[in-house]
Amino acid sequence: MSKFPAHRLERIARLANVEVAGPFARGDVKLSWSDAPRPSTDVLERLIAEVWARERALADDSGAVLFNGDLVRYVNHALMDDGLHIDVGPTDYKSFLGTNLRNGVLLDEVGRDAFANAIGVSALIICNREPATILLGHRSAKVVDQPGTIHAFGGALDADDLGDDGQIDVFAAVTREICEELALRPDDLTELECLGLVCDRSIWQPELVFAARVDMNADELANRVDVSSMTAEHLGVERIVDSPADVAAYIVQAKRTTPVAMSALCLYGWGAFGDGWFSDVLGRLG
Repeated sequence: MSKFPAHRLERIARLANVEVAGPFARGDVKLSWSDAPRPSTDVLERLIAEVWARERALADDSGAVLFNGDLVRYVNHALMDDGLHIDVGPTDYKSFLGTNLRNGVLLDEVGRDAFANAIGVSALIICNREPATILLGHRSAKVVDQPGTIHAFGGALDADDLGDDGQIDVFAAVTREICEELALRPDDLTELECLGLVCDRSIWQPELVFAARVDMNADELANRVDVSSMTAEHLGVERIVDSPADVAAYIVQAKRTTPVAMSALCLYGWGAFGDGWFSDVLGRLG
């Protein structure tokens, strides 16, 4: 298989940039922590505070779920012989909301380093039982981050993911997120690989995307998703038959799917179906 043509995705608005293409196995993605704070200015911090106050008021009125929490900030990355190395540091959801989520237009003015750049982790869920099916989640209108869209299951790295050795096990983190959202046990995942590191060009959030396999059928797994509680993050699931034709058709036709999930599907299809399949998809996307 040839090198993933990441540069070709940058011309397609509905896709996220692929910073690094995998796949990577457990142990091949290494995150190292530094306590160095995010560089900022008084003006930017006032803007973050204003956004937070406004969003808190909106959440109180609408019933949306919004709380601040300590997250993990992307600093930089390097692809080395022993895998993908990512340097990370501290941030929080308030800063993420006030920079990446609500003020992406300021990127050129303040510089990417001043953004919170909270690292997302999300996974395509592949149900192995026939017919093999890929599941995505329909995000509720109650969530603040990209409500009403279709996205892979997951969340963001948080401070609790930091080990005593200053490292973060991203495979353990995404497993936790998957298990929480799909009512699974860690040993229900029969296979887990990191597809790569992508970046949404609208909010400039870096995200590690994965493919997780479970030995269940799609109906069994879909019924585990919480869609009825007051704090439910999802309204339902999106199903894609795991075949070259069906995955290609979904990528070409999808309208409400996040750029990150779209690029994750591209990475998955490239690995599963080959270069010819991906070239055809890119040609159909224009």
